[in-house]
Amino acid sequence: MPEIILQLETVTQCPICKSTHRETLYDDLVDTYLGVAPNKWHLYRCTNCEAAYLDPRPTRETIGEIYAHDYYTHSTTPVSQKGLKAAFLALRNGWLNRRVGYRFFPAWSIGYYLFNLFPNAFLTHWIHHARGLTPPISNSNPPIWLDIGCGNGEFLSRIQTAGWLVEGIEPDQQAAHIAKQYGFKIYNETLETTLLQPNYYDVISLSHVIEHLHDPVAALQMCYAALKPNGRLWLSTPNLNSFGHQFYKRYWLHLDVSRHLVLFNQKSLEISLKQAGFRNIEYLPRGFHVAPVYSHSEASKMGNIPTVKISPTFFQRLKWLPQEMRHGIVQPDAEELIINAYKPLN
Repeated sequence: MPEIILQLETVTQCPICKSTHRETLYDDLVDTYLGVAPNKWHLYRCTNCEAAYLDPRPTRETIGEIYAHDYYTHSTTPVSQKGLKAAFLALRNGWLNRRVGYRFFPAWSIGYYLFNLFPNAFLTHWIHHARGLTPPISNSNPPIWLDIGCGNGEFLSRIQTAGWLVEGIEPDQQAAHIAKQYGFKIYNETLETTLLQPNYYDVISLSHVIEHLHDPVAALQMCYAALKPNGRLWLSTPNLNSFGHQFYKRYWLHLDVSRHLVLFNQKSLEISLKQAGFRNIEYLPRGFHVAPVYSHSEASKMGNIPTVKISPTFFQRLKWLPQEMRHGIVQPDAEELIINAYKPLN
């Protein structure tokens, strides 16, 4: 693997509230997610808004180098399932089609009634992957959804089945190339350099994007301007106040140093959204998802540098099952903050 050379820039004030008052959260962090970023990294926490941020951090011009090695958005759509996996998929499709408006095939309608018997943590996990999707009111005038950081277009392909017009922004060339093969309109650039039509989109989504940006508030302001009045922003990001961070501390997976430039808790995220103009902020549950986060964090704590393909063992899943079940409803110490926020009508 060729050596990665990053240019760094100093961060003199909090990227969220511009305060210069901070405390050291962690010194000498290393890249334990992909294991490719050089250097040791320093993470500070703003004592005003409580956001955490890297200083120094990679510049806009060179940060792309640390996404070029086996990042998860580079994968293509999974191959067709067979046997029991295919049957489970058909049942789940039946539930999703009825619940959130997908039009997946094959789908067994009995899945809707069967899966409604499942614990809420399973169901909210599947709803999470729909990003709060609802079916369009009219097929003659379909609404428009923009997914920022759309990766390989897998999510866009899902919501298109529900009748939405879809567009995506993806700065990574390899991932954008995969997404374009679906026939979607993809902007192969950053949000900052994309010229978006004002008052145009019905929904804009950012799934684990905001923490990667150099200026999160400016990005949210761009989203606000591009949404129609009463348009919806859906956003998910790691929660700095999560149980996982409290337990694993500097080994927590979502620190993801060198790629995660800013990390939020509820306070700092709400400050960011309100600065951009959003109102009516709603928190959503995440559902079944913590085992991969904890297994990676635990491996890092034991001195290993795992890959992004690490999978929890059966015993690890059993060990963390109580935590998983809690995430069927909104939890202040959930691994992720997930919100709907709205642009006012006037």
